[in-house]
Amino acid sequence: MLWHMPRFSQLMFRYRTPVHPPLDLGASVWEGATAKVSHTWVIAGGRRDFVLNGLGVADLENGMGMAVLETEDGPLDTFQIGSEVYQSLSREEQQETGKKWKLVDSAYPHWRHGLRKAITAVQQVAQVRAFATERLGGENLRRYTLAVRLSGNQKDLTLADFHRYLRYCGIRQVIYDIWLTDDNRIRRIRSHSITYRSWREPGRTVSSTSEYWDFGIPAALTPPSPDDIMTSP
Repeated sequence: MLWHMPRFSQLMFRYRTPVHPPLDLGASVWEGATAKVSHTWVIAGGRRDFVLNGLGVADLENGMGMAVLETEDGPLDTFQIGSEVYQSLSREEQQETGKKWKLVDSAYPHWRHGLRKAITAVQQVAQVRAFATERLGGENLRRYTLAVRLSGNQKDLTLADFHRYLRYCGIRQVIYDIWLTDDNRIRRIRSHSITYRSWREPGRTVSSTSEYWDFGIPAALTPPSPDDIMTSP
């Protein structure tokens, strides 16, 4: 009986890989190249936690995205092109510079290689931590939870870039939740990571969650004109 089983065997039984249907993200179906996207950042470690939320649209085919961030000073428009993120200038800054945008950051590797390519590459090294069937949006879906930890000897270009980013940001692993239909159509993707040694927020922990859904929604994103971008001093 279970209580006579050696302790090591009990642990092996408890944490074994869940049984699940085969997962082949390379053969999965993406219905359209656009999606709704949400981002949430939680910065902890100070006198109080700071939460930043954003909601927008992603053009996965062309590596672009726009989102409106809810800040303490009001809504803030952002635009992502490849690995670069632009932020709208305040009304005062626009009047002073004659520009509308400024470059503020480099983005997650998903955008440099495309979300589809990144997700497909990640499956090579991911471990399925959990599997469940759920009803979402009137459909019965398969939900896979994947854990990704990378080493420095990745031969795949996407995974190599991913590893450099994780090491740069102090991220130990990324958790993906992927929802698929019975005929392998992707309905939703969520990624979550925690930065323990953020150079942007020294001494604080940064939790980041991004979610993509409603693939194939009508969306026509126009990137900022170079004439509207403020140059760095």
